[in-house]
Amino acid sequence: MRSFLALACLAATAGWAGTALAANIEPGTYAASGGAAIRLLVEPTQDGSVAFLLHRSTRGGICLMSGMAKPVGDTITWTSNSGAALAIRFDGRGATIDTANALPKNCDGAPRLAGSYVYDSPAIDFDRAEIGAVQSALNGAGYRLGQVDGILGQRSLAAVRDYQQKNNLPSPNGGLTVETVAHLASGGRTVAATPGAPTPIAPATPPAQGDAGAAAPAQTDTAEATPPSAPTPGTPPPPLRWLNPIPDRLIPLLESRYAPMVAPAVINWRDAPFQVAEMELDEKPGQLTPDVIVFWNDAKHCDANGCPWEILAEGSQSLTPVADGKAHDLGLAPSYSAGKRDLLIDGNRLFRWTGKGWAPEYYKPEKVR
Repeated sequence: MRSFLALACLAATAGWAGTALAANIEPGTYAASGGAAIRLLVEPTQDGSVAFLLHRSTRGGICLMSGMAKPVGDTITWTSNSGAALAIRFDGRGATIDTANALPKNCDGAPRLAGSYVYDSPAIDFDRAEIGAVQSALNGAGYRLGQVDGILGQRSLAAVRDYQQKNNLPSPNGGLTVETVAHLASGGRTVAATPGAPTPIAPATPPAQGDAGAAAPAQTDTAEATPPSAPTPGTPPPPLRWLNPIPDRLIPLLESRYAPMVAPAVINWRDAPFQVAEMELDEKPGQLTPDVIVFWNDAKHCDANGCPWEILAEGSQSLTPVADGKAHDLGLAPSYSAGKRDLLIDGNRLFRWTGKGWAPEYYKPEKVR
């Protein structure tokens, strides 16, 4: 989705009990000694390799380097496509990193990555910068997550799980793993031996404030008619304002509409299966109440055509549906029809206001021969 929602952050703790590491390699989180803001995440992979994520944050930027390599004794050696090399040597509850050749711009300088690290915890909890790098990599892999915000919401998590399934990457706890991060960093290439050759991942800027959105990979539109091209904007449309938390005044109205759809399950309003925005879709805002936009983010309701979306007209005591469909991406067009803002579905399919609701505009021949 092109605008992003502040979803409830899901804690991503990726433990692993199915594969044993060498006696001197302890999976978990290591912290740089001396108080430097550098940490090392270590995790075994399905083929006996070791996946790692090395993360340093400074005023100069964020360094994220992730890869996989098979250990030789107590050491893993990794080389990036640019020739930067790391040797990570373990000794039970500690690790030492040696570097060689030029490191990426944000990964060198003081404090340097080379040095000693102390074992901190068996847990692996990904922070926002690390999740943001994953979101960027998923965008590059064809998942339409849009703006990077570093929050592993339900839709981002669904994208992670879809990527893991398609690439045969196990996830013991059903969440993000270091192996998944390393696989994304490698561009989808599994590293089978030392040295590996994945590309370091380093976002150019820290994650934006906001939230991550759509999880479904890009798909080819299969509509029978040819959709029109997206209109050329005169002025950019405003972003969708996704709400987190969902306002209390909307919950009874949404409950009335959607509770029967998910029954016998009960909607947890702190972690609802959909995302909600309010937007003035009228050409002259302020004269009518905002419309409510609902975009489902529960993978159980999504398929190859995308996830369900719906637009509801807000009344004093109810929400009246005026448009619905399935999509991977929902945005606002810069144009209006009959006084209502046009919608863009999956980036190029235009929905126009008909006077009663939004409907897709398909190409129609001017003359039938």
